[in-house]
Amino acid sequence: MNSCEFVAAFNLRSDAPELVIQTLDYMTNIAKSSDAEEPDFDPPDHPLFQTDNWEFMLWRNDGSFAGFPYSELQIYEVNGEKFIDVVIRTYISLGFEQINHFIEWIKPYIEGAGEGDHFIGYWRFEDDEFYDTPHIIHV
Repeated sequence: MNSCEFVAAFNLRSDAPELVIQTLDYMTNIAKSSDAEEPDFDPPDHPLFQTDNWEFMLWRNDGSFAGFPYSELQIYEVNGEKFIDVVIRTYISLGFEQINHFIEWIKPYIEGAGEGDHFIGYWRFEDDEFYDTPHIIHV
């Protein structure tokens, strides 16, 4: 299966469930730790969390693309308003299926998602036919 590059940036809704925030926090931080541990919570009930190594999907680097993986979740307040920012750049050997599951899972919690006209990023295959053609992701 071809490797995929997945790049996205979006804001979560301020009322996103705590389990969604906790899961994203785990996924964006696990690879930064030298002693990765199992999550101390039950993952959401979604097909994404049945895939192999879902924990590390936001930090993979299989060497197929230039650059390095980077994923971050930041929560902050401005004038009493809560903001939750997510930035992702990863390379997924399992390909598009895992990316599709991720987008399907997170879409209901993305600020501005709805009619499919809100741009959040792109994905592209390592295969020469598609390498130079990013596939734009709208939610």
